[in-house]
Amino acid sequence: MERVKQFKAPKQSLGELKPDQVASLIAAAADVSLVLDDAGVIQDLAFGSDELSMEGYGQWLGKPWVDTVTLDGRVWSVVGQALGRYRHPG
Repeated sequence: MERVKQFKAPKQSLGELKPDQVASLIAAAADVSLVLDDAGVIQDLAFGSDELSMEGYGQWLGKPWVDTVTLDGRVWSVVGQALGRYRHPG
């Protein structure tokens, strides 16, 4: 399995970006980008295409992420691992 290649000097390369610029980069890099709070509730979201933004997913705002996904084993496993790895201690 290939590992993700990280930037060697992210502060030097990206440190001067403004929040709006970072948000644009994140939205362009993925079909759907979600911002979750510590409880897993969707606080913000962005879509990489106009088609996706018109599908009604905006209704996800304020809902627990777990209520928006199907329990497909592969997706659940990958996202669950990511949430566990990046969740800040309470």
